[in-house]
Amino acid sequence: MTDHMPLSREKACRSPVIAVSSVLIILFFLPAFTLFAPAALAVQLERPKKVLLHPFEPFPPYSITVNEVVRATCEYLDPARFPDTQNVRRLTELCRRKYSRNAPDVIIAFLKPPLDFPIQYGPELFPDVLIVFCTVEKYQVKGLALGQNVTGLLMEIDPGTTLDIALKLHPETKRIVVISGEHANGRGYKETAREAFRAYEDRLDFLYMSAVPTGEVLQGVANLSGNTPVFYVTMLDRRRLQHRHITENRLPTGGMVRYKTATVRDMYGWPIIGLVAFLLIQSALIAVLVLQRIKLKRAEKTLLVTQFSLDHASDAVIGMDQDAKILYANKAACRRLGRSRDELLTMSVTDVNPDYTPSVWLEFMRHMEKHNTKTFEAGYAVKGGRSVPVEVRADLVEFEGQRYLLAFVRDITERKKEEKEIVDSRNFLQAVLTASPVGICNVRNRVVLWASESLCRMTGYSAEEITGSSSRFFYESDEEFNRVGGILYGQGWCETRVVRKDGSIMDCRIACYAMDGLTYVKTFAQLLIPAMGMVFSVFAPYRESMRG
Repeated sequence: MTDHMPLSREKACRSPVIAVSSVLIILFFLPAFTLFAPAALAVQLERPKKVLLHPFEPFPPYSITVNEVVRATCEYLDPARFPDTQNVRRLTELCRRKYSRNAPDVIIAFLKPPLDFPIQYGPELFPDVLIVFCTVEKYQVKGLALGQNVTGLLMEIDPGTTLDIALKLHPETKRIVVISGEHANGRGYKETAREAFRAYEDRLDFLYMSAVPTGEVLQGVANLSGNTPVFYVTMLDRRRLQHRHITENRLPTGGMVRYKTATVRDMYGWPIIGLVAFLLIQSALIAVLVLQRIKLKRAEKTLLVTQFSLDHASDAVIGMDQDAKILYANKAACRRLGRSRDELLTMSVTDVNPDYTPSVWLEFMRHMEKHNTKTFEAGYAVKGGRSVPVEVRADLVEFEGQRYLLAFVRDITERKKEEKEIVDSRNFLQAVLTASPVGICNVRNRVVLWASESLCRMTGYSAEEITGSSSRFFYESDEEFNRVGGILYGQGWCETRVVRKDGSIMDCRIACYAMDGLTYVKTFAQLLIPAMGMVFSVFAPYRESMRG
């Protein structure tokens, strides 16, 4: 939309798009028209000569557009500004001199004023020349005598559609200004617009400016409010669009915008988009490569830490393949076996553990394939022939389709010594308890948990019969059982009568030693009446030692 068009241009044309389209259609059907023209005009030339008659000067945008499309000899009559007869006579004389010996094949009249000139002076200046008109409305040719050599396309102006577009762009519009001139074309356009705008008069206020000097029109338009559109032509001025803050994507499809300054985006839009896309893709690839490099660095660091940890582990670590060949040995393994790493890498498991013959190794591998891990004890041969007891935890791992064994080997020489000492101590204690004449048992909540062989011999019961039973069966009655419990767990010893398995009675002195709040160790010493004091003196030191 534009706020103002000069008076002469406003009278000339409201729709240059329609004008250009009309010219193209006429030129497309021009050969058909020449077939039906008089014989003198039917001469076929390689390049028909065309004369385009313009109503105004060559500077309006629609004049430039039509010239670019038609590519014909142009004559600018400009009858609106120079309507006097003297000017018409000069123009007639000029055309006679130019085309008397070089008559054109066709004359194209652009708008109504140029059509009047060849109709009036054509028989004199352009006899039998085909005249084609365009952008002429129906009312303009009504009652006009057109010869057989005159044809063209009539233009229909649709102000209603133009107003609908304006209201769509500016829905807040309350007033429309329609500008027309005092020329016949202006009056015709005004009546056409008024007829089309009658359907909008109930909701819009229309102001018609007709036969108003150009200065007053410019001043009036300049004083209009921002939401008052001026009735416009379809050829748009970029400068006015920017002034009204209207973007091109809000314009109707097919509208032409003049005085548009080409931006960098317009000239290099797709190359810039391609370059930006290329840079974005390249940046993404670089980012991916950087992330991969960071992950690789982390993986390398993790691998180095893992390698360092394995190399400096206190336990020996040995890696081997499925054929028992040693592939890796850390420093502890080299130190334990008394060999260098290069020497170990040339050896197999059989060289380190002679017990693992090929058949034993196959059986071991079948177990590993089934369970993936195994912990066992073995003897490894160190350099010099000495065998060292070790505990081995072997794990089967898979990497890139290949299976490997990773063995963590711990020297258990000291543990074996301690175990032997414990066993020896246990055997010695068992021998002492077996040889001792004093019966001993372990009691918890007065239930026997363990009984020595000497107690079994004294009472006649087996260890199975005593273990897990209440100690009640040792006493003659419940009263005695309760009496002994009350004294025994209070002062630590008590004398009572113990019933053997065969029913005989045995006088005993029972001593109690607490292990915790619920578990006690009891000793049973048979009392010999003639030598009671001697027996007591014999067990007194033992009792003191047990307390300690």
